[in-house]
Amino acid sequence: MSVTKKILVIDDEQGIRDMLSFALQGEGYSVITAADGIEGIMKYTGEKIDAVISDIKMPGLDGLAVLEEIKKVEPGAKVIIATGYGSIETESRILEKGARYINKPFEINVLLETLTKLL
Repeated sequence: MSVTKKILVIDDEQGIRDMLSFALQGEGYSVITAADGIEGIMKYTGEKIDAVISDIKMPGLDGLAVLEEIKKVEPGAKVIIATGYGSIETESRILEKGARYINKPFEINVLLETLTKLL
């Protein structure tokens, strides 16, 4: 019997949260969402989460700050940062902190493949 993996999606855009929830649930994942970094960290620390998908540009705490906080709680946390503002420096920082990144806009199958490899 396989256990359903729980994914936390953190993005300030409702449409992105809805689209990712729909796609991930269609693949058999359990999904919870957060509209900003602070809410995301609260949900991460309050539940058993298997992986996080976070936007990088959000009001308040950005994706890098969220990544740092999550890694403080669980150094082995599995995190994907989605960025439409990628630079080599940003991507290097994400990788150094033990996360993966995906460039926005992305095709859902690319995200699903990245998530599958991460898990």
